[in-house]
Amino acid sequence: MIAGVFYACFGLFFSSRVLKIYYSEKISLLVPLIFFTATNLYYYGIDSTGMAHIYSFFLCSVILFLLHFYLSNNKTAIFLLLMASITLAALI
Repeated sequence: MIAGVFYACFGLFFSSRVLKIYYSEKISLLVPLIFFTATNLYYYGIDSTGMAHIYSFFLCSVILFLLHFYLSNNKTAIFLLLMASITLAALI
């Protein structure tokens, strides 16, 4: 159960960071909160942590964050992290 909450929190954090790049601070805090409460993210993060949904959400959020970071900086270390995240998402 703790792992599901951990990955839900960090998935929402990375979603907020990606949204903060394109939108205002208010929107970037409100949309992840709506994600959590209005979708099944709450259920998979709190109650059914054995399912892969919450871990996939976390990895998709990380992939979006790293993709933007890589396209703006173009560093090899970021590219390797991005590829590792994509590989993990494919395995899940």
